[in-house]
Amino acid sequence: MANTEQLEELMGLLDGEVQLVDGSGHTVALATEVTEAFQTAVAQMLAGQTHDLTTEEAARLIGVSRPTLIRLLDIGTIPYRRTNGERGHRRISRRAVLDHLRVDLARRRHALDELAADAEAFGFFDE
Repeated sequence: MANTEQLEELMGLLDGEVQLVDGSGHTVALATEVTEAFQTAVAQMLAGQTHDLTTEEAARLIGVSRPTLIRLLDIGTIPYRRTNGERGHRRISRRAVLDHLRVDLARRRHALDELAADAEAFGFFDE
């Protein structure tokens, strides 16, 4: 994930006329509407780095239901805080959610690699 300095630098680069350059040196000028959309997205990313997420936002970010997220919080898989003591709303840092997502994706990738290796060992890919 980009840090604040990188996002601020990107925001500065999006000022004025913006062009994309491919590996061959071909350039494409971006329409004003596209540049504005990029600026809006970067601004939202900057704003998102400074606040905690609600359980609904966190669940949506990692692609699970809210009850599933609550279970992950309750068993300590993802750290969180309460807004007003024991009975307050749960708030989860964006960093904690993204860290969980990164670990979960790595775990899934490893499981798929093992599954593919087993399938190959049993000859499922032989013609």
